[in-house]
Amino acid sequence: MPVSAPGSAGMRPAFVNLMEPGDKVIVCVNGVFGARMKENVERLGGVAVVVEDAWGDPVDPNKVADAFKKNPDAKILAFVHAETSTGALSDAKSLVALAHQHNALAIVDAITRSAACHSRLMSGTSTPSTPVRKSACPARQGYRRSASVSARWRRSRHARPGGELVSRPQRW
Repeated sequence: MPVSAPGSAGMRPAFVNLMEPGDKVIVCVNGVFGARMKENVERLGGVAVVVEDAWGDPVDPNKVADAFKKNPDAKILAFVHAETSTGALSDAKSLVALAHQHNALAIVDAITRSAACHSRLMSGTSTPSTPVRKSACPARQGYRRSASVSARWRRSRHARPGGELVSRPQRW
């Protein structure tokens, strides 16, 4: 069932369903949406252990490894794969592997990555041949792509074969 909502509408249920009050969550902040993840953890009663990188830089896996060493009881690693606000693409494969090495779950905001970046990056079937660079993912372009796909889908659902609109979609 499609739901019209911002990406944050998917982020909150991930935390609600995977985290309990008092759980330690390592949150990587390198832009607006990483900061939003931190807010979700704190609002739900979790303890946010922040790994901060400069806005526009990818998440540093070495900092995450250090955070796990200092907080072995952390249950979740949360990060944004392609930070929408800056276009910074983090190495999701390495970060998820770190979480699994420490018996932690990974919450990955990959909404921008889904439309703008190489789709097999996290699956292990393909890896980048060069290190991930600053602004390696065209975040804004990905947003436009996903929005245009959504608009085409909406038009196709409400049009007759000749292109004539059957009825206007409801706006709630």
